[in-house]
Amino acid sequence: MENWKQIDAAFLRHPFSHPDDVKDMLFVVRAQGDSVFDDRGERYLDAAASWWVNLFGHGHPPLVQALAQQSETLAHVMFSGITHRPALELARDLIALPGSPGGSVFFSDNGSTAIEVAMKLAWHYCKQNQVDSTCFWAFSGGYHGDTLGAMSAGERDVFVQPYLHLLAPVHFLEYNPKEGYDLDCIRRRIQQERPAAFLYEPLLQGAGGMRMQAPQALLPLLKLLKEEGVLLIADEVFTGFGRTGTTLASEQLIQPDLLCLSKALTGGFMPLGATLMSQEIAAATEQTDRNKRFYHGHSYTANPMACALALETLREWKSPTWQNAFEWLKQNHHARASEWKDRFPGSDARSLGSVLAINVPRKTSGYFYTDSIGREMYVAGLKAGILFRPLGNVLYTVPPLCIGALELERIYGFMENMLIQQGHT
Repeated sequence: MENWKQIDAAFLRHPFSHPDDVKDMLFVVRAQGDSVFDDRGERYLDAAASWWVNLFGHGHPPLVQALAQQSETLAHVMFSGITHRPALELARDLIALPGSPGGSVFFSDNGSTAIEVAMKLAWHYCKQNQVDSTCFWAFSGGYHGDTLGAMSAGERDVFVQPYLHLLAPVHFLEYNPKEGYDLDCIRRRIQQERPAAFLYEPLLQGAGGMRMQAPQALLPLLKLLKEEGVLLIADEVFTGFGRTGTTLASEQLIQPDLLCLSKALTGGFMPLGATLMSQEIAAATEQTDRNKRFYHGHSYTANPMACALALETLREWKSPTWQNAFEWLKQNHHARASEWKDRFPGSDARSLGSVLAINVPRKTSGYFYTDSIGREMYVAGLKAGILFRPLGNVLYTVPPLCIGALELERIYGFMENMLIQQGHT
């Protein structure tokens, strides 16, 4: 396509991008397995799983077949007053996952809307039960999406500053992944300002810099909040499907009242969000009184093709083939992180499930996402034939599970070279 850069600059706006990014933009024409290919035929390993959504690999045949079959019979139908088999089967299978709240499912169309639904459900539940709440709680440094409710619970960073006067009231607990939390202080704080719910990314803050937390550090806090009657909203949009070592991170912690899924839910094929809720919340929001019911919806709620893809994703994920591939990747990540901890003590090399991350030396003291080192690493990655999505000075990989040994070693080699080139010792 001729002049595509000029057309892009004139008519398109990309997420989290700067006009300068057009200079190094890829024109991707196809993808297969662990790689994407541009208009010049160049191959790039997808080290970030296309923003964490691609679980098995691009063009995975069983998912292609599931999409094709469903599109031939029912591509879409409104979900108000209508139901269909893919949604019924998917809701049943999601509720059965270890760590699930175990009640009902509300479908939406992405991670941010799944969070939005969860926050509205929590607020609705509290009002129905005369719980005197005026705010939500969340961890500092988190990210939950870019709709107003979800953005309210995220870090008040450069992306959020222009909209502060529009945000819902959210108070933040300092994220403390290693030492844990002062439970007595938190209990007193609950008595002063009872939150409607606590929203958290279990065990792994993704966009906040791949910050990892051991279950024993988080579990006492969640138990305390549960005991005090504070609803728990687990944001598993990123942490689901093995990113923390189990299908859901909540399997290692405590059953939340609400749990949100998206990203890898359809294997990287189509957008779909799911908000899982406990039976208690479902009952409180399904009132016969029309003035007390929960009203929310999207035109593409429970899209049949997306639901069919999610069903196939769940089946594939549970198969021995992909469980073995996941265990192999997890073990390789762990071994490499251990090696780098010894060789590069200042890198904070760390791994959890299918995620491996390092910190390279920073050039500025501002918000990490605006640090120029992130863009420099992205461009260097493209020149090496690898597609990364650095979070400021945090370089990480969460590759598709189809990644092979040689390709994974290429990713590791690049990350290690970044540490060496940036003077890490």
